[in-house]
Amino acid sequence: MKAVVVVILYGKTVDESECVCSLKRFFMDNNDLKIVLVSNSQDKAIEPADWYEAYRSTENLGLAAPYQFGLNYAKANGARYLITFDQDTEINGAYAEAVKQIIDKTDVSIEEKISAYLPILLDAGEGRQCSPGIINPRERLYTRRYENGNVSKDDMIVGFNSGAIYRVDALDAVGGFPLDYPLDFLDGEIFRRLHFAGYRPKVMDEVRINHSLSINSDAGMSRVRFVSFLHYAKKFYFENASFLAKNTDEKVMLQKKFERLYFDYVKKIKRKALRRLLTFKKGEPTYSTIRKIEKGELVLPVEIQNLGTDFESKINRV
Repeated sequence: MKAVVVVILYGKTVDESECVCSLKRFFMDNNDLKIVLVSNSQDKAIEPADWYEAYRSTENLGLAAPYQFGLNYAKANGARYLITFDQDTEINGAYAEAVKQIIDKTDVSIEEKISAYLPILLDAGEGRQCSPGIINPRERLYTRRYENGNVSKDDMIVGFNSGAIYRVDALDAVGGFPLDYPLDFLDGEIFRRLHFAGYRPKVMDEVRINHSLSINSDAGMSRVRFVSFLHYAKKFYFENASFLAKNTDEKVMLQKKFERLYFDYVKKIKRKALRRLLTFKKGEPTYSTIRKIEKGELVLPVEIQNLGTDFESKINRV
């Protein structure tokens, strides 16, 4: 086994997931890959099959915990690569060929300092590039679009987890997936940690696959999810300030700077999500709670608290 492919399902069966169906077309007979499906849904059936291993969680664990489960599986079985997906990405022949070439490489020295291989992800709804992106940690924390040849040595390349072909040794070197970012900003945080540990991802410029952004769907941006976005955006910004600062004064200065960036980010996301957020559903955070968070009072919904902790006992083989 050279690579483990872990796919997280939520609210869909195997047959309803475009991602799983595309993996079946291109990877079903590839003995170098082990496909592991983890369902976060308790109300959707996931059936076992010969070409994948199926697991179901006892509760919604978010993303970080199932990905860490996949990383642990890869390490336990001697795989050199971990390929991560959520259900919203559809692969094609170019991606499948790139995977084959990468996992067949004989030189996988840790000194290469490659953290992951990233495809270009295109928003399936709008056709625009949505990943990878570029962050300059000292200048701004929102991303600009990645363009080949337009990346400085100080720039940090970040990509969506879905479709990323991670080096297991690189992930292991930074402690795996951060469970304190269980859902939102997980990909930004893992690439930040890899970047400051001296690793850089390699972008596969010729490989383009479609991805459906959950933030653009009615189901993807509930009030709970919006609150999660705001909470982890600020956490990401402030922890980045603490990481970069050389002393207390610089930490205060950077936090003030990143707080302004945070409020800009809130305005951007709020404009995009406002239509859906105006529809109140019983049990979701009230708009006054959202306003408190916009002002910097972090009130994380119960549904998000402790998401994914103690996950090993909560993921069971089907």
